[in-house]
Amino acid sequence: MFTLNNAFSIKISSYLPDQHLSNFQLQITDGNSDWNTSFKITLNAPQLEIVDLTIDDQTNGNGNGHLDPGETINLNFTLSNNGGADAKKMSMHY
Repeated sequence: MFTLNNAFSIKISSYLPDQHLSNFQLQITDGNSDWNTSFKITLNAPQLEIVDLTIDDQTNGNGNGHLDPGETINLNFTLSNNGGADAKKMSMHY
């Protein structure tokens, strides 16, 4: 039996849903013979959910916890990752 480590690599999309079942089909040749095989892999991804959201308008507002005209607020939220992979290098843009 012959083993070739790191024979190929796979690039996975950043926008893959968690628990996606991906099908692979390989066509392998050594110049003399051809082999065909297939396999499936379940791929994991982060699945983020906002579990808590608060409006802080104590400093530049009236402190009622609501966004009112003319106020500057701090928007505080807590995220939960219910997916099968870590969420790394996250950023938020507004």
